[in-house]
Amino acid sequence: MKYVALSGPLTMNTVGVWFAELTKPFAEKIVVLDFAKVTEADSSALAMISAIKRELVARDIDVSIKDLPQSVKVVADIYDAAGLLG
Repeated sequence: MKYVALSGPLTMNTVGVWFAELTKPFAEKIVVLDFAKVTEADSSALAMISAIKRELVARDIDVSIKDLPQSVKVVADIYDAAGLLG
């Protein structure tokens, strides 16, 4: 299992760096994304999660999300995209 603790802001200015890091090749078949240390998140975080899940699932990798910020949950609800987070 690959455990990734995201930290700091997760906004339009930073999601590209996280996306690049999280889509690098690795051997593990389970990835846990822990958002507990994310200090700020906007709709870009939801887009990033969607893109990462799509990329990793295509490689047969299971993705779990832990401690997602409330702001991302609210955005997901607004866009009726809560299913992306499960």
